[in-house]
Amino acid sequence: MFETELRGRLAMLMGGRAAEDVEGGVVTTGAMDDIRRATDIAYKIVAEWGLSPSIGPLSVATLATGADDSGYAWREQGGALSELVDREVKQLLDGALLVAKDALRENSKVFMDLAVTLDEQEKLQGKPLEEKLTHVRIPSKLKNFIEKGEIPAA
Repeated sequence: MFETELRGRLAMLMGGRAAEDVEGGVVTTGAMDDIRRATDIAYKIVAEWGLSPSIGPLSVATLATGADDSGYAWREQGGALSELVDREVKQLLDGALLVAKDALRENSKVFMDLAVTLDEQEKLQGKPLEEKLTHVRIPSKLKNFIEKGEIPAA
């Protein structure tokens, strides 16, 4: 999978939490599974797949445990590297949440129209969905996060 796809997936997974926050300002546990999956991907980006600019092409998990594929056992060792990984993962997730919120705000009319239609019809697909999605705009923060890995300022 390409880095751009991974960052796009992070933004998509954080979309549920973003929608709760943007729409009502009240967040629930509803996005828990998406957040768990996004966290897993972010850790793998940083600590396993060697895609972190500051850590470089290094599998931290393999380095710390000697090729242990069982998960994040290396984290138990703590230290500066563990703190750096945690910081980078948090930055990725915070960035994904920020760009998801930005995309929802930028497309609030489309978002509300989809919500109303789904509330009335329960299902939306094919041409009717395509027509509504033609009005979606891609904000520059989202584009730069996905394409360049730029983390927007809060």
